[in-house]
Amino acid sequence: MKQVHNMIEQLFPDREKLFTNKVVVVTGGGGGIGWGICLEFAREGARVAVIDKNSKKGQETVAELLEIRPGHHFYEQDIKKTESFGRLVERIEKEVGTIDILINNAGINTEHSFIKMTPEAFDEVYETNLKGHFFLAQTVARRMVANKTKGVILFTSSVHQEVVQGYPHYSSSKAAIAMLVKELAVELAPHGIRDLAVAPGGIFIGKKTEGPQEANDEPTVLLGGKNGIPRDIGRAMVMLASDYWSRHITGEILTVSGGQYLSLVKR
Repeated sequence: MKQVHNMIEQLFPDREKLFTNKVVVVTGGGGGIGWGICLEFAREGARVAVIDKNSKKGQETVAELLEIRPGHHFYEQDIKKTESFGRLVERIEKEVGTIDILINNAGINTEHSFIKMTPEAFDEVYETNLKGHFFLAQTVARRMVANKTKGVILFTSSVHQEVVQGYPHYSSSKAAIAMLVKELAVELAPHGIRDLAVAPGGIFIGKKTEGPQEANDEPTVLLGGKNGIPRDIGRAMVMLASDYWSRHITGEILTVSGGQYLSLVKR
């Protein structure tokens, strides 16, 4: 797939990129879905600020992005540490530029059922999946309003905002994100800021993969019987963040799952 991308770039060197000179911030950008998101935005001309608590993985992602074009930076940050968000955003604005798009992607799960849940496991998931992104979005939105930036704030949710999976702390944190997107869309629309989310189904993140043929088999996926790959989510994020494609869309959650669990949703 990388060869296909390079061929397209050679055939259409003057193709207008969707995010030329735009600054995109991606949490959890060191691997998995976040890696795919970073890659797609860099290929569309953006300068990407990669945030991850794993320094090695984050720097590896930036190294890949720099092969596409210059201007990307890595920032080591645990998304649970909300008290440092102000300093983080100041650094990004100084080193990369004024933020146009924030993608709240970092997320975790723990294998605890309701009966076996501990306060520590609950807090770990909620502080990462919800609280951290709530306050990072707040910090960035305040800067967007101050700078009069008609920006975009995106979240990675999950099909488990609607589909039961046996981990209630994770599923309920993603359901909370779905409502948060709508709340932010209402409050920030007067400032020209759009708020949206992508809800992935199963995504193959065992390794960095460019092509769907590399994904693992998954019979619950109606389209092709394979899980998605990180770039599927990256491309969905690109579409939603683009004013060209999605100027009149806010407060919505786009499911990207190949139809996975479709027969179980909204019965």
